Amino acid sequence: MYKVLIVDDEYYFRQALKVSLPWAELELQLIGEAKNGEDALEQMKILHPDIIMVDINMPIMDGLTFIAEARSAGYNAKFILLTGHSEFTYAKQAIQLGVFNYVLKPIDTEEIQHSLNEIKDVINQERHARQELIGYVQVTRSALKVSLYSMDKRSSFLKSMRTGNASEVEAWLSEFFSHARATQASLDMLLVAGFEIYSTCMEFLEEVAPDIHNIVHAQAEPDLQGLIERMDSFSEFEAWIRSLIHNMMEHVHTKKSSRSAIIVAEVQCFIQTHYRNEELRIEDIARGVHMNYTHLCYVFKKETATTINDYLTQVRMQKAKALFDQGYIIVQDVANRVGYSDANYFGKCFKKYAGITPSKYIANIGKG
Repeated sequence: MYKVLIVDDEYYFRQALKVSLPWAELELQLIGEAKNGEDALEQMKILHPDIIMVDINMPIMDGLTFIAEARSAGYNAKFILLTGHSEFTYAKQAIQLGVFNYVLKPIDTEEIQHSLNEIKDVINQERHARQELIGYVQVTRSALKVSLYSMDKRSSFLKSMRTGNASEVEAWLSEFFSHARATQASLDMLLVAGFEIYSTCMEFLEEVAPDIHNIVHAQAEPDLQGLIERMDSFSEFEAWIRSLIHNMMEHVHTKKSSRSAIIVAEVQCFIQTHYRNEELRIEDIARGVHMNYTHLCYVFKKETATTINDYLTQVRMQKAKALFDQGYIIVQDVANRVGYSDANYFGKCFKKYAGITPSKYIANIGKG
C-alpha cells in the first residue's frame, strides 16, 4: 500500500476527494489530511506519506512554500498539485521544483487516478532499484570486511553536494581517490564504494531533482551492477564516478538557475503591475508569487545583485521620469501615480536615482 496525504484548506473539497476515489482498489491508503502547509509539515514528520496531493492557495502556508519546505527538510514524497485555471503559471513553476504532476480543479477522477498510478510505478521502480543496490552492497561489504566509504565520508559528501559548491565536491573526490590509492584498495573495494557513492547521489537527487533518470541515463543502465562490475581498472572507475557527479552537479545548477530566473521574472512582473500601490511590501510580493519571504529575497539578490526594495524604487523612478517626459509637471501628482503620498520623500528618492530634484528635471525638459 502507498500512503497518501491530502492538503487543502477547503473542508468540503477534502471530503469529496476522500469519497470519490477507490483507494483500496488503487492500493492506496489515505493516512491523513491537512488544511495548510504548516499543518502538513507536522503530519509528515509522523505519517511519512509516499504521495501528497496539495492545493496551491492556502492560508498560513501556501502549497508551493510547503513543497519547498518539505524538500529542504529532506522528504522524498511525490507531490500532485491541485490547482485552478488561474493558477496555471504557478503550477508550471511547481513542476520545475519537482512536483510530479498537476491536476486542474474541478477534479476529474479519471485524470487523478491516472496520475496516481503513474506515481506508483515510479515509486516501485525506485524501491526496487534501491533494494537491489542495498542488498548487493551489504553482501559484498560483508565479504570484504572493510569499506572505503564510511558513514563520515558519506555525510561529508552529502554536505558538499548540498552546498552546491563544485570546488568542495572536487576536494572530496580528490581526497577519496587519494586515500584509495594510498591504501592500495582492491578493485572489489572500489566497486562496493562505487555502489554506495551512486546510492548517495540518488538520495541527493531525490531531494533536489526528482527527474533523476534523465540525469544518469547516459552513464548508467538498467543493469547498474553489471555496468560497475565490468570496470577493470582504477582509472576507469574514477572516470565514471567523476563524470557521474560532474553531470549531476551541472544538472542541479542548471535547474536551480532556470528556477531562479523564473522567480526573478515573476517578481519583476508583479512589481511592474503593482508599483502604484504605496502599501506594497516584500511580504505582499512573496505571497503574490507563492514564495517564502526569506528565500525570495535571497534568490532575487543573488540573481540580480540588487534587493527587491531597490528594484521597486528603481521601477517607480523610471515611471516617474516617463510621466515627467510626457508633460506631467505637478510633482505631488506624479508621486501619487508611482506609489508615494509624501512628495518630499519622493523628491529625495528621485534625486538619489536621477542625480537632480524633480523640479530641476522638469525645468531641463522645458529647456530642451
